[in-house]
Formats: sequence, structure tokens, C-alpha cells
Amino acid sequence: AGAVNIAEVEVKAAQAREVELSVGAISLNDDEPEDGLESGLEGGSEDDGDMDATDHDPNHTDISPGRRLQALFCSHFGCTQPGCHRFTASKYGDRHYKVTDWEELDYEYLVHEKELSLPDLNAEYIIDLNDHERYVAVFEGQYRGSNLHKPGMSHPARRWLQEGFANLGQRHEGWKRIPDFSVDVCDSEGGYLVILDPGYVDIFFPFAFVTEEGFSIYEWLDRAWAEYGLQVLEHREFVQTFVRVGSVTMKQRSRKKSAKETEPESVERTSMHIHDFKRVVPKPIVITVKINGQPVRALVDCGSEADFISTTVVDQLRLKRDILAKPLNIRLAVHGSRSKTNASATVNLKNFQYQEIDEQ
Repeated sequence: AGAVNIAEVEVKAAQAREVELSVGAISLNDDEPEDGLESGLEGGSEDDGDMDATDHDPNHTDISPGRRLQALFCSHFGCTQPGCHRFTASKYGDRHYKVTDWEELDYEYLVHEKELSLPDLNAEYIIDLNDHERYVAVFEGQYRGSNLHKPGMSHPARRWLQEGFANLGQRHEGWKRIPDFSVDVCDSEGGYLVILDPGYVDIFFPFAFVTEEGFSIYEWLDRAWAEYGLQVLEHREFVQTFVRVGSVTMKQRSRKKSAKETEPESVERTSMHIHDFKRVVPKPIVITVKINGQPVRALVDCGSEADFISTTVVDQLRLKRDILAKPLNIRLAVHGSRSKTNASATVNLKNFQYQEIDEQ
């Protein structure tokens, strides 16, 4: 709810509508237009004369409405040099002025003459108000387009839905944070199919539904955002569950041994335990070897009957394994126990860190 934050724009717009024009606040001579401005005609002559130092001050008391608007936009966009022609202002209809940006001809800004009496009028407010009228206001509520009853128009609201979901989606508190947000509207039998991506959220609207009072693109964007959030949450939970299944190891509880049980009763012969409880024995030696050119940590143990490599390393290095016809019993000196092996691999051992040895 509250997908687009336009409270400030709406408050200022309301203030502008309530301003009463003082007599003589704006004087226009129909016989001799001031500064080239004509009244009462759409697309009147433009106020495109060269701006002097006085014209660049939008707060100057003697400046004309057209010059003031031109100065506001030039100041906002940083083009305050004398002779600037980027922005021009002209009378548009009976009660509006039109500001044209000649570097961006797709953008024209309408200003009601009452808004010229606002003491804090600025270009940013005019731009925000026009953007709201152009990209938001026309898509609020149900479809009221002129193409609704035009002959030959099978899907008259398709473009309105396309632009409405795209424009309001870019201003939605949720969808605007999605960089690859996109909208596609397809003609469907009996209505329109709106597809929002990512998430591939599809919504079908019957023809009559988009023209009913109470229809709101805002509301459907909120619903689609909630559905997309559920998809993301389900995917995240699935990934976390998959990771937990492959990573959790059960730790067996063991009873606490007594002091008598911890004392060695005989000489142990594994490299992971003390050989003799009365003597200090060096710790196991871990070195780095290169298997087929890749560095791997290895434990040196002269008591082992073979060189062992884990299946994880075999998979990571993509080593060729030979499956044994019959598992072999191996006595592991490092654990002091026996084990079995089901496969073997032939690798090249190079460059032990402590000396130069090449072995296969």
C-alpha cells in the first residue's frame, strides 16, 4: 500500500489551486505582447530572447512570467550563461505557460498561471508535478481512454496497461528495487494478460474489469509484489534446506572417562597419539605436495602401508579412479585401526616443500 510517494507534490498542487490572483499581478497586452508572449492561443510565440543578468534572477520584481520560468529552469540545470537558449517559455491556452527544453524535445512542462504567485516556486516542483500528471495521474483508477469504443480496436486498453504497470512499477516501493523489472501485456481472448518479471507473475484482466470503478494498478502491483516475495522466500528456504542436508554431521555423545582410563597402559604406536607417556614426541608433520601440479596438504606418516587420498580431492582434481575388483584391507597407522579401500588412482607427486622429490 502507498506504492508511490507523491504527498509533497499533491500538497503543493493544492496550495497552487487555492492561490487567488491579485489584480494586476500578471499584465498582458493583447495588442503588444510583452516579451513576445501572446495570450489565449495554444503554442503562442516563444519567449526566446537573449537573457541578461536581470533575467537570470527569478526573484526579480520586474521580470515577466515567461522570463521567470526560463530563469528558474536555467538555474536548476546550471545553464546561467548570457545568451542561453536551451529553455523557452510561451503562453499555452488561457491559463497556462509551456516551458520547452530544446535539448530534450520529448519533455515540455505546463505551468498554471496561479502557480506563478507561489513564493517558493522552483523548477524541481514544476518537473515533479508534470511527471506526476504525465506518468502517474493518467494511470490512477480505471481505464477511461478514448479508444474504448473505437471501431477496430479489439484490445483498446493494452497500451494503457503496459505503460501504467511500467511507470507505476518503477515508482513502487518494492518493484523499484528490482533492477531487471519488466512488464509485458499480451492480447488474450476475453481480456489482457499482464506478465511481470522477475518471478513471471501473470495476471489476467477481463475487458470489463479494467473499466470498472475501483480498479487500481497500485493494488495489483502490491499483490504481485507479495507473490514475488513468497517465491523468493520459498527459493531461499529450499536452498538453505539443501545446504543443511549436505552439511550437518551428527556428533555422538561419549561418556566421560575416568582418570585411570586416560592413563596409557602400553606404548601406543600411532602418529596421532603419544608413543610413550614419559617422553615428548614431535607432532605429526603436515607438508604441501603437488598432485598433477595442484597444491595439496599431506600428512607424513612412516607407519602407513600406502599413500591415501580423499575422494573429495579426487573429485576436485578430476583424477581418474580405478575401481578395484575386490576391496583391500588397509592398516592405517595414523588411526591405529583398519579400513578398506574400493578404488585407486595414479598421480604425479612433485615438489615436496621440504625437498625436491618426484614420485609416482
